[in-house]
Amino acid sequence: MPIEIGGTFAGFRVLRRLGAGGMGEVYLVEHPHLNRREALKVISAAGADATARERFGREARAAAVLRHPGIVGVHDFGVEGNTPWFTMDYLDGADLTVPPRPDPLEVAEIVGRVADALDYAHRQGVIHRDIKPGNIMVVRRPQGQLDEVVVLDFGIAKAVDDAGALTGVAQFIGSLAYSAPESFGPEQVGRAADQYSLAVTAYWLLTGRMPLGGATPQQQMHAHLVLTPVPAASVDPRLAPADPVFARALAKDPVARFADCGEFAAALRNALRAADTPPIHPPHPADGDAAYAATVRRPSPIQSASTSRRSGWRWPLAILACAVVAAVLAGVGIALSADEPATGRGSGSGVQAAPAAPVDEMVVKVSTGCAVIRTGALYCWGDNEYGQVGDGTTVERPTAVRVSSVSGVEDVVDGESHKCVRVQRRVKCWGLNSSGQLGSGDTVNSFTPVDVGLSGVTVLTSGDAHTCAIADGKAYCWGNNRSGQIGQDVGVEAVRPSEVPLPGVVSELAAGGAITCAVVGGKGYCWGQLPNPGAERNFTVTRPQPIPVAGPVTRIAPSGSRVCAVARQKIYCWGNGERGARGDGRSWTGSTMATAVPTVSGDEIMLAGGPFTGCATMRGTLYCWGDPLRVGRGPVAGLAAPVGPVSGLSGVSSLAMGPYVTCVVADRRAYCWGRGDIVGNGGTDISRIVDRPVQVTFAE
Repeated sequence: MPIEIGGTFAGFRVLRRLGAGGMGEVYLVEHPHLNRREALKVISAAGADATARERFGREARAAAVLRHPGIVGVHDFGVEGNTPWFTMDYLDGADLTVPPRPDPLEVAEIVGRVADALDYAHRQGVIHRDIKPGNIMVVRRPQGQLDEVVVLDFGIAKAVDDAGALTGVAQFIGSLAYSAPESFGPEQVGRAADQYSLAVTAYWLLTGRMPLGGATPQQQMHAHLVLTPVPAASVDPRLAPADPVFARALAKDPVARFADCGEFAAALRNALRAADTPPIHPPHPADGDAAYAATVRRPSPIQSASTSRRSGWRWPLAILACAVVAAVLAGVGIALSADEPATGRGSGSGVQAAPAAPVDEMVVKVSTGCAVIRTGALYCWGDNEYGQVGDGTTVERPTAVRVSSVSGVEDVVDGESHKCVRVQRRVKCWGLNSSGQLGSGDTVNSFTPVDVGLSGVTVLTSGDAHTCAIADGKAYCWGNNRSGQIGQDVGVEAVRPSEVPLPGVVSELAAGGAITCAVVGGKGYCWGQLPNPGAERNFTVTRPQPIPVAGPVTRIAPSGSRVCAVARQKIYCWGNGERGARGDGRSWTGSTMATAVPTVSGDEIMLAGGPFTGCATMRGTLYCWGDPLRVGRGPVAGLAAPVGPVSGLSGVSSLAMGPYVTCVVADRRAYCWGRGDIVGNGGTDISRIVDRPVQVTFAE
């Protein structure tokens, strides 16, 4: 559909054309009612059927819930005259293809900010898949210093690719020059692909060259799949300290790369500081790869981390490269993702013992009694009366065992006797199903994972006997509803996901005990067994429909009869205060007024709570309060206010709490404390309290 300057498109007044790229064109527009300027991007598409529009809408909603200073805000989307479009923040800056390129220390700063944005999105289950200089916007202050660094097109590229009808069958979404090797094959593209693209971007910013060249699409794909990156030191010897960093981030095998984008950015920053490199800006076209694409480089003799740990990995990939190139040239569509089939219910063993092993690559998410290591493998331990460990048995597991019936796990949550995982943005559950908490359509227990039939899932959470998820910006719950915790009339349980009536796009969702809470438009809503107005201690009231409880908030964590939330960079709690659970220094008192928790503040607070304990992080340091036996500091007096750091743990990147145990990931190692039989260190004494963190180990 043609767009005229000065005219209207999708209700917006078109002011001027800002630019164009491989996916479409961008215009400066004015909102029809808010008198606000926004950037409107139209997606190049030959046509869009109903299925394609639905998929585009789901992915646009997923992108819209991302809230991070390094991610451009998506405001609205739609299809106008068969042309998909979306609006986003208008930034008065330039992308990284516009000369001059930043100096090396600025490159380190830019890569660090982009990495932080990517890691945040990855935690929400969103992969960008098209990181390149043209998708990174930089806004500078009048004196020239960096101000904002913002990633564009978050989630939309994935939507267009998966929509099928929005692209030609022979088109490849993303930029070949920046794409990871796994992008060209049938494997699911994950977080490591964004790291690879970010590394290519950083290499180009530093050298004005591409680490892997190629004049044609076939040559570029072949280079990514088979060849070794050219050392940056061959362009400028002063970049030699960065070569080992690039070698690892550009490894052919995703497993051989850094644990996340932040780790890559930190390593690159240290290398560039060691190099103390002045600006390096060799002549190079603004498009980034045309002059360098004329030659396919031969493998360098330098020892590279791109050599896989799995013997024989490269040769099958080289064969796959030929097949993929042939498929693209023939116009054959390539499926980049395949949903893992749901496993049937049964009693067969699905467990592999996990001996002690180094854990430097280990955990991205930890939940009570389960952990997901970086490769997507799931390990569980503890009580197994209802098969909740997932190994097909009811044998108690005092140490972590591999759950082989699921792979590619992105997140794990658990209730009292059931567990659920998120795999390729779908949900699978197993264990006790007496209230329908598995979402399987019945109340039959299952020893093995059952697919609940919900797709597009970005957030997963669980209470004692109910489960909830965010899918396509909407909240769904199922299971126990004796207190209205699934958002339905009390007593009406749901054995399948049921949408919770909320007034907008859901950005956060958390369940604990018999309470569920969400963040919608910056406001907190809760339902279930809520703190009762006027009660002094432990009393609750049932609210089966979501009611507003606080605002503006960015995080919310309910547990028992207490709710805590992050608002204005501080933590506020209300409800039950038994054993100091509210963390405001007033032990044993209850209050329906939100009171501030001292000590912990900041932009990126992680927050979790158990019935009588709360924990939060501030700049990677863990603070806990409440029940003195469960705060991880040994035999101490009651802690009505936060104390920390907990047992010297630092670099905390993940935090989860349940009724009996607390688990964290600190410096990429997992630690738990609490009830002795479920901390994962081999203990079996249910009456013993492990009051300090103990390490939990895993093996592939």
